[in-house]
Amino acid sequence: MHSVPLPIVSPTSDTELPPPSSSIHPSPIIDIVPASSSSSLPSLHSSPSSEPTSYAQARGHLKWEQAMDEELQALENNQTWTLTALPNGRKLLVPVGL
Repeated sequence: MHSVPLPIVSPTSDTELPPPSSSIHPSPIIDIVPASSSSSLPSLHSSPSSEPTSYAQARGHLKWEQAMDEELQALENNQTWTLTALPNGRKLLVPVGL
């Protein structure tokens, strides 16, 4: 990898930078769920300690399996990932306990 030297620019007294733009990376619109409808939502985050930290912990819990399935479906629908074969000579690492 080769690096390209950057030019050195000395600021002058009349040099003025444009104000920062807050819309460079606009945030997605988030729908707020009214408090009255929250009782129908699954309570996946009832306490900080109830969130699994691994697949092995989430496996076997219906709500977490549904959440993982929904996330994978969203990745597929948005075409943000692609399953590929392992390169020749590489082995799949499988965590102990699965």
